[in-house]
Amino acid sequence: MLTFDPNHYLNEVILVGCGGTGAQWANGIARIIRMMKDTGKSIPRIKFVDPDHFEVKNVGRQLAQDVSIGENKAVELARRFNMALGLSIEAIPEAFNSKKHMTRSSGTIICGAVDNWRARQAISEADSEIWIDCGNARYSGQVVIGTTSDIEAMQSRLKSMESDDTKLSWLPNAAAVYPELLKPDLEEERLAQTLSCAELLERSLQSATINGFMANIATEYLRKILYRDPIKSWMTHVDTTTLSMRSTPITTHNIVENTPNLSL
Repeated sequence: MLTFDPNHYLNEVILVGCGGTGAQWANGIARIIRMMKDTGKSIPRIKFVDPDHFEVKNVGRQLAQDVSIGENKAVELARRFNMALGLSIEAIPEAFNSKKHMTRSSGTIICGAVDNWRARQAISEADSEIWIDCGNARYSGQVVIGTTSDIEAMQSRLKSMESDDTKLSWLPNAAAVYPELLKPDLEEERLAQTLSCAELLERSLQSATINGFMANIATEYLRKILYRDPIKSWMTHVDTTTLSMRSTPITTHNIVENTPNLSL
């Protein structure tokens, strides 16, 4: 089994998406940063990014309140956690753009909590940065942690590994493991043009707890990275119908087995 070690200074954490999973994840991020601050650790800059506003349907499922209806999600959550925990989270009420919203000196952790292919495609353009991606259906979901979707580079690195190597500074990211997530879903786009908002909401209903499961797992991956704890798995799958969770250990076999088009 191998251990993931990014092996560079981490200077910012960017949460992209402040909805169902993202709002729960924002809570975890804020608490971790406050605990790091209280124990004298160097803390990264924190940014929340989301172009959307809270709606009535978000109250309950997301960290929305009746008084926050109409407010931008990133702005409202940043304001709330800054006041509660004495932080300096920056809010960006726009769609994520890696060239515009990232510090170009590298060392970024992107926390992806988005639900559409365009947003994931925008995140994937920040190749070589650490990307923790959350995705879920009604009763199941997965968290993937990775750094690159460059298949040729991965093949080269795998072939150059020595038998006694125990660490990796890279991992296939969500774009490499689930390339279909970055492609348009023509059926969903057709439905979005023909169904009413109420009908679309009914189609996308999720269990009341799935977002919390995903956010907690993603938060623990983030905590391990920030605290330099050993990271020995790179994907975690959850099924709330059976209350089961399965993580995939980091091995060369598992990397090749779970990354389409990658071979040795």
